[in-house]
Amino acid sequence: MRLQGDGTDLGTPKQRVVLAMLVGHVGRLVSVDELVDELWPEAPPRSAVANVRSYAANLRRTFDRRAGGRGLLVREGACYRLTAPPDRTDAVRTRALPTA
Repeated sequence: MRLQGDGTDLGTPKQRVVLAMLVGHVGRLVSVDELVDELWPEAPPRSAVANVRSYAANLRRTFDRRAGGRGLLVREGACYRLTAPPDRTDAVRTRALPTA
């Protein structure tokens, strides 16, 4: 998965799941527990919370390196929020398309 085809690497498959969850809930808080449940629905490893925090930190650094990306991913307590305007995400734009 890459940002707008510019070659930005968004990390491991699990890190991309974290991004997908955040994009799917853009503007809303997503708890670490929700992310753990999504990544490991059956039996999360003991390192699950630390892994989620690492994935989110990696994504935040990736966004912060891009022009206009600083502050897009914020941590609020035990939650994360993607602050991108909803109309700037493909997921939201796709939902807004008229149905046949």
